[in-house]
Parts: sequence; C-alpha cells; structure tokens
Amino acid sequence: MGKPTGYTIVLVRTGPTDWDESGRLIGGTDLPMSTQGEQQFRDAIRASVDSAESPKISSILTSSEEAALKASAILNHGHDAKIRELDGLCNVGLGLWEGVLATELEERCKTAYREWADSPMRITPPEGETMTEAQDRLVSSLIKGLSKSKGDHPVVAVVLRPLAWALLRGWMMGSDTIDVWESLEAPITVETIELSSERIGSFSQRIRASA
Repeated sequence: MGKPTGYTIVLVRTGPTDWDESGRLIGGTDLPMSTQGEQQFRDAIRASVDSAESPKISSILTSSEEAALKASAILNHGHDAKIRELDGLCNVGLGLWEGVLATELEERCKTAYREWADSPMRITPPEGETMTEAQDRLVSSLIKGLSKSKGDHPVVAVVLRPLAWALLRGWMMGSDTIDVWESLEAPITVETIELSSERIGSFSQRIRASA
C-alpha cells in the first residue's frame, strides 16, 4: 500500500480552563477543562455530529495534557478511533507568564503586553517558547503522527489546547499572518481541513534546510 495522497484533518480545540475564565495566561500548565469549558466542548461536538458533513474518524492525535485527553475521549464517542498521545502537540510554554493575570501583566509590562496583544508571533515570554518555535514543533509532531496513518486519504482528528490549536490552524490554513486572539475569541467549532502531501513535503524540506 502506498503513502496517503493527503489527509482530511478534523481540527478542534479544547474548552477553556478555570485559568482562562479568570483571565490568567495559560500555556504549558496542565489543567482540566472547567465545568463550563467541558460543556462548551460537548456542545460543539454535538453540533458536529448533527451535521451531515461529519466524517468518520480513523484516529485521533492529541497531547498527554488532561484537557486534551478528556476532549479526545468525548470526541471519540461513536468513532472508536485510536487515540495517540504526542508530546510535541502540547500547548505553548509561556515561561514566567504562566498563571499571571492578563490585567496584572499589562500593568507591569506595558510595552511587552501591547506587543503580545498586537503581534504575539514576535514575542517570547521570559523563559518561554517563541510562537514560531512552537508552531514548527506542532507541525513536525503532526506530520510524525500522520505518518502512522493508513489508507489513501485518512481522516484524522487533531485535538489541541487553545494556543497550540491557533498556531497549527494558522499553518494548515496557509496563513502568512496568524490572528491568534481573534481566532480564540470565536466559539469552539469542529473544522474539517484538507491537508495535501505536497504541503507536508514543503514544510519538511524547509525544516531540513534550516537544520
């Protein structure tokens, strides 16, 4: 059997945590979805299932984070797909900004916060991960996970925490600029995105060239 010619990616982000709801910055800190966040996720999945366009999922790629695993289990109901945990799909590390109230950070570091709000791809939180590095990590991990898929055109779900979701979605949509915050303000939805083997090849070639 040859390699897949492409993939149908079912992309969805987890619901918010208590930190999200209280206005705290959250990246790599492993917290479960809040009660309200889990309900938002369930509602999004239910709306997708009710849609005639909902595809049958063969596998689910996610991280080992609590919110991601819970969301993957909810999504998997009725699919019986294999769930694969990949460390490279974890959320973006925010370093010393983890758990800080956004209002407090704005007060303490006005310039950095303004740049973070306007152009997050250009900012590196102290002792944190750059958005560009995180995006490359996420895409590389996605490609690694997809390499295990079988069939001519597999349907693979990818369940990520919010920041990771926004970065991977931006790459998959072919966006030169990623409006992270605008995309995260939108309600949770289940998106189906076609990913070609050519796009995967182009990314892999760029990573090899920069190594």
